[in-house]
Amino acid sequence: MKQNTAATRASSVATTVDRRARDALGRVKRWLPAIAGLAALALAYPAQALTLKPTSVTLATGATTTVQISNASGQIQAESKNTAIVTAALSNVTSSSATLTLKGIAAGSATVYVRDAVT
Repeated sequence: MKQNTAATRASSVATTVDRRARDALGRVKRWLPAIAGLAALALAYPAQALTLKPTSVTLATGATTTVQISNASGQIQAESKNTAIVTAALSNVTSSSATLTLKGIAAGSATVYVRDAVT
């Protein structure tokens, strides 16, 4: 009788281990698409981020200054959010760099957004 009990316990333990292994495998299979998506997302961004030098400027009315853009990925765009205060124009544009010229129009503050194809 002890042999049957030991065999039954061994079989029960093996069944439990097998069920847990199948459950773990099922969880891994459910997460694989999400993990693959994260890997693809991480690879979609460049190793270096878009760089602006300087990152902040102060202009007098009528004055101009330039900002150098580098480490861009693809088309570069610049947009003044308040053209009554400052205008923005790009020149010397390549796929990875450009020169941003800012002109002070009136007193106040404004934000200029700079983007590339990835940022």
